[in-house]
Amino acid sequence: IMAPKTTTTTTRVGDDDDGQQQQQRGGGGGGVRPIDADSVHRICSGQVILDVASCAKELLENSLDAGATNVEIRVKEFGLECVEVSDNGSGVAREDVPLLTQKYATSKLREFKDLEKVGTFGFRGEALSSLCGTCRRLVVTTRTASEDSGLRVTFDKNGNIETEEICARSVGTTVRVEELFQPLPVRRKQFERNKAKEYGKLLRVLQGYALASETSRCRFVATHQQGKNGARQTVLQCRATCSSLNGEGRNKNGFRDRVASVFGARAAESVFEIDFCLEREKSIDEIEVEEDEDEDYRFGRCKGWVSLPGLENKITSARASADRQFFYVNGRPVDYPKIAKTLNETFRAYTATMTNANYPSCALNFEVPKHLVDVNVSPDKRTVMFTNEHDVLMYFRNGIKKSFEHAAGGNGERGSADGLVRNFRATGVDLSQVPNAPPEHADAMVDTPNGMTIDSKDFEVVDDDDNGEDVNATPALLPMPPIKIKMEDLEEPTRVSADAPTQQQQQQQQ
Repeated sequence: IMAPKTTTTTTRVGDDDDGQQQQQRGGGGGGVRPIDADSVHRICSGQVILDVASCAKELLENSLDAGATNVEIRVKEFGLECVEVSDNGSGVAREDVPLLTQKYATSKLREFKDLEKVGTFGFRGEALSSLCGTCRRLVVTTRTASEDSGLRVTFDKNGNIETEEICARSVGTTVRVEELFQPLPVRRKQFERNKAKEYGKLLRVLQGYALASETSRCRFVATHQQGKNGARQTVLQCRATCSSLNGEGRNKNGFRDRVASVFGARAAESVFEIDFCLEREKSIDEIEVEEDEDEDYRFGRCKGWVSLPGLENKITSARASADRQFFYVNGRPVDYPKIAKTLNETFRAYTATMTNANYPSCALNFEVPKHLVDVNVSPDKRTVMFTNEHDVLMYFRNGIKKSFEHAAGGNGERGSADGLVRNFRATGVDLSQVPNAPPEHADAMVDTPNGMTIDSKDFEVVDDDDNGEDVNATPALLPMPPIKIKMEDLEEPTRVSADAPTQQQQQQQQ
């Protein structure tokens, strides 16, 4: 007779406690449960609206997507009290008003493949819904061209309609966000503590959209009011730049007008326009043969404006920080640190002034095929990815180098005195070690301060004047090939008396 099998049960320390905790929570067999809809709404809303700048960004994008040509942004108490954006766009139909604050409800796309051809700033359909979960009250006033009166609707924290009334309103939409982060005590306290800093971020976001080429036909006005009865101050105002078009159908000085409106006339005078292809260098055979524009060597274009390099006696709009650098991909404002790093490194190489202004002001738009870029990376849509990032960065570096060289004068070999200093600073040559010679002895033998005699044929004579008309100009001897010195040509070191002239005096005499 065989004994029955016994089952041994191993109990880990803490299992009984976990089971008791689950029973106390009313748990059944398992501990995994779906989160209730209200908690999901509040959790996800905090990921979309990070600060007051992202709040204004979402409202501004909705206005631009509605075809607005006049946008007004009103801020009270650095955004603590309210942020309001009003436009003259197409408005919202009354049957669509209840869907405004519904999660993932949008008119921008219908299915995932539409992302490859989306041309609007927003497409996720979660901006207004997230704002409802992060503020005390959301008020929307709208009217379409087919309606005789406007409609004012108030939404609660879950996106449901609280009140609805008829009001007077021109065609367009006004969205008012009151007491941002009031349901989130920690973020609200952080916002109150750093309100000036957060307000500065908001202004930079507004500046970025005002400088975008996609918004050149829109007028922006931003005002700020401090105190209950304080005066309203205009902090940003720029008009539409769609007049005085050139033969190609675009405003030849529109970008300069926008820069002057946002940063002042002085900054507008020290920037220049750039426009180059992001493509590899073509061989002679490829230049002779006409090729289609959709070849694999072409990755789009880079258009915009950038500060002039800092040269002696030249005005530059470069800054000591990167607070005036704006980048766009197909008109969408983005954050791309690798592009910014490439631009800053190239700009420093072509700058001759010894100042801290190493960050050029710029607004650069990368027009790339939409199938080569992914814009759905982060909820705020400011992070993008390129399919061929290495090629885009390499072609951008080559193009921006040529743009700086062309704007400052010279072609890397022969140019003005400023171009001379710039080119040798870029190559790392110390100009203080380059010997100078009078014009009448330019073709003769040159005695260096070290006592060596060097033939001037080993140097290239570069005149300060590009046209060669200045007879008083002093040529500079620039080292072309490396100088080879034989050991037997070197003299024995000799002692120098105290009365002997110093090396600096010898250089002045020569």
